[in-house]
Amino acid sequence: MNTMVSVYRTPTVVPANPFNPRDDAEVLRKAMKGFGTDEKAIINVLARRTNAQRLQIAVEFKTMYGKDLIKDLKNELSGNFENLIVAMMTPLPEYYAKELHDAMSGIGTDEDVLIELLCTMSNQEIRTIRQAYEAMYHRPLESDLKGDTAGTFKRLMVSLCNACRDESMAVNQEAAKKDAQSLLRAGELKLGTDESTFNMILCQRNYAQLQLIFQEYQRLTGHDIEEAIKNEFSGDCEEGFLAVIRSIKNQPLFFARRLHKSMKGMGTNDQQLVRIVVTRCEVDMVQIKQEYQAKYESSLEDDLRADTSGTFKRMMVSLCTANRDEDPTVNLDQAREDAAKLAEAGELQMGTDESTFNSVLCARSYAHLRAVFEEYERLTGEYRSYLCIRILPPPYGLSFMLSPRFSPVNRTRQTYAAHSTRASFQLGTIFLMESEKLYV
Repeated sequence: MNTMVSVYRTPTVVPANPFNPRDDAEVLRKAMKGFGTDEKAIINVLARRTNAQRLQIAVEFKTMYGKDLIKDLKNELSGNFENLIVAMMTPLPEYYAKELHDAMSGIGTDEDVLIELLCTMSNQEIRTIRQAYEAMYHRPLESDLKGDTAGTFKRLMVSLCNACRDESMAVNQEAAKKDAQSLLRAGELKLGTDESTFNMILCQRNYAQLQLIFQEYQRLTGHDIEEAIKNEFSGDCEEGFLAVIRSIKNQPLFFARRLHKSMKGMGTNDQQLVRIVVTRCEVDMVQIKQEYQAKYESSLEDDLRADTSGTFKRMMVSLCTANRDEDPTVNLDQAREDAAKLAEAGELQMGTDESTFNSVLCARSYAHLRAVFEEYERLTGEYRSYLCIRILPPPYGLSFMLSPRFSPVNRTRQTYAAHSTRASFQLGTIFLMESEKLYV
């Protein structure tokens, strides 16, 4: 029997709307003109724009002033703050390609970077990075990986670089049992280890199927597959296989661990810290923060404040904080438009356009959202007027029905388990809002 698995992820940085790259270019020009630099203005603009929007600002800046925005920023800034801004202003494929190239350049190889990137990427992401790498360095990424790694770890990196994982998300119980048995025979039931079996299964099977394989392995052996990897492998190969498994099991937790590792102990791995924050703030930073809080009993923002300083700290914290508009002004025409977008993206189509929900519910002010919800109610009718917004981290999965009829102020909220209704299926695992702020 085949089933489908759906995964939702929530960014902290969403597209600014409205967005005017010309206005932003003017603000940045003014911030860098004359004596001194207005870092606060730079943070206010760039932290509230996506990578694609920042690139549009750079194009507008060059058109208006005949100057390269990144070069001007580098001339005005320094240290970690400069490195962070340059990372934010670089197209993501080029940024990833540079990180991989730097990891393999010079004496030695930073296998940790190779593991973090290649073990967590989708096929399309890896293919795009490969193209950027070859365009920038005139060599195939695979060739450099082969030249800088060895043994089982090299085969793992080459397999992942090949980007041919099944991504159907269909699962088959019987196939999972067979693969779990194959892994057991290739490792714990064998004198020595058949690394190729581990490599083949972990690099080819889709994520949903691998979750099932891990469950079957646990059932067969009584322990987690991670324990088997630790017993059967060592060094970079062990870390690589563990990264694949942990990323498949819970990718936000994988990145939460790496963020914590980059800050704990003596000194800070600033490059790793920047790379994860810059690349994940537009993907799943909300979930990463939840996992971080649950595992380390400390908020990511608090640990960033304690471990970084100055403008670097302010920008890092801003990227990890949902950039919600706080202007109390309500534009009714915009509210009607947003309500229509939500209806069109969800209830009026087969499937769900999650990006539309992200761009509206994560970015608009609470005052504006009240008007959006009222318009949504008017559009969809009395019994379809609610928006379920998840406010608890996994594994609780509870949603609150929020509308004027279910006002938290009046304590008439009704609680449903996640996925119990169509609306909670669409939204219940996506958005984090404090419900009291919406109807006070």
